[in-house]
Amino acid sequence: MNIIKKNKIFIYLFFVLLFGGCKNIEDVADIQPTTILVEEAAIRTPADADRVLTAAYAQVRGLYLSFVSTSDYCSDDLKIDPTGGNRGQAMYNYIFDSNTTSSSGVWSASFIALNYINITIKRLNEMDILPADVSTKNRILGEAYALRAFVHFDLLRFFASDNLGVPYIERPTGATDLVSRLSTSDCYAKIMNDITTAQGFLPVSTYPMNAASASRLNSLAVTALKARIHLVRGEWANAISTVNQILPAPAALPASVRLSARTDFASMYRPPYPNASNPNGEILFKLVYLSSGEGTHGNTNYYTLPTNNVFFQVTSDLLGLYVVNPTNPALPTDIRFSVYFGKSSAPIRDVVFKYISNSASAFVADFPVFRTSELYLIRAEANARLNNITDAEYDFNTLRRARISNYADISFTSLSQNAVIGSILSERRRELTFEGHRFLDIRRLGLPLNRLDCSSTEPNGCNIPLTSPIYYKVKAFPIPFQERLTNPNMVQNPGY
Repeated sequence: MNIIKKNKIFIYLFFVLLFGGCKNIEDVADIQPTTILVEEAAIRTPADADRVLTAAYAQVRGLYLSFVSTSDYCSDDLKIDPTGGNRGQAMYNYIFDSNTTSSSGVWSASFIALNYINITIKRLNEMDILPADVSTKNRILGEAYALRAFVHFDLLRFFASDNLGVPYIERPTGATDLVSRLSTSDCYAKIMNDITTAQGFLPVSTYPMNAASASRLNSLAVTALKARIHLVRGEWANAISTVNQILPAPAALPASVRLSARTDFASMYRPPYPNASNPNGEILFKLVYLSSGEGTHGNTNYYTLPTNNVFFQVTSDLLGLYVVNPTNPALPTDIRFSVYFGKSSAPIRDVVFKYISNSASAFVADFPVFRTSELYLIRAEANARLNNITDAEYDFNTLRRARISNYADISFTSLSQNAVIGSILSERRRELTFEGHRFLDIRRLGLPLNRLDCSSTEPNGCNIPLTSPIYYKVKAFPIPFQERLTNPNMVQNPGY
């Protein structure tokens, strides 16, 4: 398949037998190709398949560094620092095209991961399994189908344009496979089918997750993925019923609230994390970064310690959304402000601190992909759009009460439906900032890009109304030039 022409050797698992003693993700991720072994010879047991799936997770970790940062560069949460060089500037200024590496890297990395995933599924479905290995096989298959759905969904969020979706890859592929884009609706049908299959294989997880369980896709994370899909598709009733499978019903006792305590809030984003014997708070699934060689999200894409390189500043309008009273603890104060943001030195800037860990851990920080806080916001928005204002108010206040000390509940009864939805979308921006959601919310809602605090020198870099001739760049990223050059079946998105 030309999507991964440069990586066609991934159709073969050249390392599994040679490196059968690998114990963790680092061992697999650092292997260099030395010998080519066909997949049938390399993957004989569920343990072999699990090592290949582990390589897929490693690939997704690298993918997410680009997926999140590219989304953030295109949003209104950041502005270019004049000392920051060229990092992310094509995306920020909306002068990107099909040759720009930020978006094309997401494309290529996704399909490399999908090849690992599909080899895992193929071999597990073919091999004879001992009775003692059935549960292991089922767990690995469940994770693989879930990861396939997850990667395709994010590909859709990046590259789908109206009903023009992406290729849906369900088998190992090679350089000669010329695939085509499916419709967006057909892609979603396949995603939901993979989710249903995954749920049939995965063991049932219970909240709260411990750190080890949350580091791999599990039944709760798959439910959260399903809720996110329903939100993106505007399937409000389905979003509510899906979230209800994890969260307590609105108006339940406060003791059943499934959110991290303020004292533990920072540990979701940077060390020290909860150890394996303690609940991992509200995280349902996170990408675990094991070394600086795998990438350092907070120390690479926005601001770098200890060299104090500022690539992007935080916008003043985002900072202004938070309640901050550092000199008076008796007043309401939002814990998110001190965890998410910090100050650089010489020059002093407002910068992203969300994933900045200490030097002892080489600035390596995990990335939380699914949290219960997002589920509260999904259910609040879905209820608001169905005009269930009381239930929307409950989830909105439940989340803010967990984040803001001395918080007083807000009443929605005097607000219009649009005002309630606007309040919830603002809370999404506050809560989920620098997790890749803000720009994708602008995209899913068909909103103009309106940067109140902007550093772009491009004519269209600060404001892109719906009538702008470049609004197609807000709607979808381009299919990479190299992909279309080698695959005549691949259709480019409109405008590019």
